[in-house]
Amino acid sequence: MNTRDMEDWTQDLLIHLLHLPPTSKHREAGKKDIVQTFDPHKHYGANQARFQSYVNLCLTNKFRSLHSKRMKDALSQPGSVSLDTQREWDDPRSVDE
Repeated sequence: MNTRDMEDWTQDLLIHLLHLPPTSKHREAGKKDIVQTFDPHKHYGANQARFQSYVNLCLTNKFRSLHSKRMKDALSQPGSVSLDTQREWDDPRSVDE
């Protein structure tokens, strides 16, 4: 994974934390982001460790769904072969004629 991919993943996860989906049931309660959906009663109290665990769980779930989606995309596969007619001579992933 290169630096650009890591930055893309970081941005996707940050956007996930800052914005609830338009169809989220939490929007009815006036919540606008993932952090606001933390419910201390469901997590046996509110302390820093439980809150961080909740945020980590949310990020892990989103990361897995992003990863799964990208693995289904042929262009995201690390072993994808380019069928470009103007191949670079030193690119082992490109083929020509």
